[in-house]
Amino acid sequence: MIRFSFSSLYMSLLFANVMILFLYLAFQNQKLLLKFGLPMTGAVLLAVIMRMLVPLEFLHISHNIYFPEAVSQVICKFLHPQFFGDRFSYWSFAKMIWLAGILIFAVRTLKRERATAKLIADESYEIPETAPAYHIFCKIQEELPRTSRIELRVLPLIHVPMIYGLRHPYILLPEHFDLDKRSLYYILRHESTHYLHHDLLLKVLIKIFCIVYWWNPFCKPLQKQTDMILEMRVDQEIAKNPRQKIEYTLCIETVMQHLLNPTSAPSPEPMSSISFCKKSCSATIQRISMLLENETPSHKWIRYTLVSFITILFVLSFTYIFEASSEVSTEITEEILRIDVSNTYFIEKSDGTYEFYLNGDYWETVDSIKYFDKDIPIYKEGGEIK
Repeated sequence: MIRFSFSSLYMSLLFANVMILFLYLAFQNQKLLLKFGLPMTGAVLLAVIMRMLVPLEFLHISHNIYFPEAVSQVICKFLHPQFFGDRFSYWSFAKMIWLAGILIFAVRTLKRERATAKLIADESYEIPETAPAYHIFCKIQEELPRTSRIELRVLPLIHVPMIYGLRHPYILLPEHFDLDKRSLYYILRHESTHYLHHDLLLKVLIKIFCIVYWWNPFCKPLQKQTDMILEMRVDQEIAKNPRQKIEYTLCIETVMQHLLNPTSAPSPEPMSSISFCKKSCSATIQRISMLLENETPSHKWIRYTLVSFITILFVLSFTYIFEASSEVSTEITEEILRIDVSNTYFIEKSDGTYEFYLNGDYWETVDSIKYFDKDIPIYKEGGEIK
């Protein structure tokens, strides 16, 4: 049996936030990041996203670990219905606030996306065929036929190249963006590779994911770290030999100098877009350091060990669930001690929960009845006995 509950949600958040914190600390230490490498970091992010997408409890494999009594009482009070005729609990209000926040952030994001899309449609223009970037991009499209859908345009409002659009992809270049042909090739190839890897779709999914968990303070670091991983993966695919790495590094530095110009205003960056560089020196240093890293066999065992450890934690987060020692409120404990099969019964709800009735009065809704007397009658909604 599979169920969603308060316990399964906080187990999901506990695992995800511990992993995000681990990644955040790893990104602060340059040597640690180089030792972990790109594959391990990507594995952590994948585990985090998968766990938060599945905040469920699989009852046939899960085992409960009970909190101390003091913690259990707090959780029970949070879950126990006590408002509006004992139909709503603090947890009920929390779920309503959660849903309202999702709607607010979703509407706000969609409005911003529509405004930016209109701005790009109105202000951008096709790059002249006489421009060096036009001929370089034609060459890239010959090398990579799958990029034929991408259109190359100029957008005066931006200060760094970006790829934009899921259905109709554009590579947008700043106006008067004068670089040598080699740098233009690396930039256009970089943005084209994002399209080939479906990174735009992945970034949108991460954004949706963060809208759903809008109240989680670790979502913003997750977005930044995911963006960094996407950039590092493309960097390593394009610049493979030492000469390419040096040229590519010089290209990144040139674009950063243009981006850090004091006269440059903030550029629009829609959800469905990926910029070549961000206005962050620390992020740029991490990209370059990872690009120039020399792979050494001595580091591989560390990565394999860590990936195995993360996988084990991922499985254990489903296997062991921290629970309150009793989901029955302490306020009714004395009445519960006097219950028997003649004055109590349950009504099984369609969502797998059970309404508990004592002396004909509704008391609360519980997720599990395995700790109650097995002889207590259980009715289905509508009055039919189970």
